[in-house]
Amino acid sequence: IPATADKPAFTLALLTVNSLMGGFFWAGVGLTQFNLLISSSPPEKTSVYVAVMSAVTGLVGGIAPLLGGATMVALAGRTVPLFGFKLINFHIAFAIAALIRLLALLLLRTLDDPAAADTRAVLQQLRRVNPRAWSNIRKLQRGSDESARLRATEALATSRTQLASSELESALHDPSISVREEAARALGEIGDPGSVAPLQEVLLDPAAGISSEAATALGRIGDRSAAPGLVQLMRSEETTFSHAARIAAVRALGQIGGATASHALLEQLQAIVPRQDEELAESLTRALGEIGDSIATPTLVALLENTDSPLPVRLCAVRALGALGDRRALPALREALATDADDSAAIPLLADALARLDDRGAVVSLIGCMERLPSPVGRKQVAHAIGTLMGEGDTLYGLLGQEQMARDASLARLIQEMQRRIKGTPGGGALLLASNSFLTGEYGASLEALQAAARSLPPAGRAEREDACHTVIDSLRAAAGPVSTEGLLLAFCALHGLIGPRLAGARGRSEGEGSHAST
Repeated sequence: IPATADKPAFTLALLTVNSLMGGFFWAGVGLTQFNLLISSSPPEKTSVYVAVMSAVTGLVGGIAPLLGGATMVALAGRTVPLFGFKLINFHIAFAIAALIRLLALLLLRTLDDPAAADTRAVLQQLRRVNPRAWSNIRKLQRGSDESARLRATEALATSRTQLASSELESALHDPSISVREEAARALGEIGDPGSVAPLQEVLLDPAAGISSEAATALGRIGDRSAAPGLVQLMRSEETTFSHAARIAAVRALGQIGGATASHALLEQLQAIVPRQDEELAESLTRALGEIGDSIATPTLVALLENTDSPLPVRLCAVRALGALGDRRALPALREALATDADDSAAIPLLADALARLDDRGAVVSLIGCMERLPSPVGRKQVAHAIGTLMGEGDTLYGLLGQEQMARDASLARLIQEMQRRIKGTPGGGALLLASNSFLTGEYGASLEALQAAARSLPPAGRAEREDACHTVIDSLRAAAGPVSTEGLLLAFCALHGLIGPRLAGARGRSEGEGSHAST
């Protein structure tokens, strides 16, 4: 240490930091090196690999100091300038050592560990771990009394740390069924794909008594390798597994998705009689909608058209058909809309499904159904579906989802925006009248003014959207009875849809002319 002999405090600090950092990190490196040796060596030759590693380590450990000393002597008195610094033999020796260690990373790139997690995931899990989580892990490891293990399992489910997965997987075989159930639920909350195999082991074990909880956990994890086991549970007899366990398997298959799950669910739905097992039929239908495979469309259409099907099952079929987005279902959905025009439960779901399938021809029928619905929530859902069909779904949703005062403030801003755009036109005066009538509660007069404003606007060249907006306003105006709040909000958004494209085109032309003049 000749270069720092006149600075003993600096030398002491440097050696202390080096020792602390080396001790901290190299302890981990040594542990991982041994684990790497065990995992990468053939099981029947592990002892040979360990012996060879110990021999090589000892040999290199004896030769390396000799080479290091020779390097230091050979470089003594020499300096290398770098970016304004003078590097002496100590600096060069440490740089060579660091370079050799970094080169070892190139050899590690050829190794693959399928069960390994990326660095970000590990750091996120470490961040979630606190002293309380470690304490709960230790309680599961030590095997304390049942109530303590149950509380520890519940707490680990809340912490959602994958570092507890091993202990929770062991708890799936706990003597207490309460602990086993909570362990399965915790593994589902954590969502570690590595827990799929232990959960599948108890999934098909009737003695374990946690098939429902294991199925639910597998559904939350979402790994498709669990599909065969879940299919087996779904098809099992009720004498072996409970009805609740079979339904849990159906729901899990809907969450996992994939061709295996889709075909199995479809076959099961075709094999049962919905009226005899209504709950299972509902679960199967909903799961097929979640997967989104269009091969289920014909079966779901037949289920919807079958008048013997229970109403809850038919409603699930409507929702599933909307989620599938297959336009082959349109005739059946339109027929259901005409048949169930006064059904308060069916109309909102039919409206949503038709909107997902972009059936603009259903706007007139949906408006008539909406105005007859007694439920404000139902009217909101139908109105939003109609708004989606005319391209104003987001604008209308922002109005429908607010309380009255916030909604009126948002509508006022929307009206001001439209006023600025059509100021000085006949539509501007009609819009002002519509706004004043809305504020005074004269919804009929407001709707009449909106119709006049819409008819005063020239075409903007977007025929389908404009036709849908005009159809909405005219249909609301022609509907019998008083105008609902949802209907009037829909009319304002329809006018916004008519004004927006026209002015966007006008702005584009204006900008083009301005650019041309500038040139």
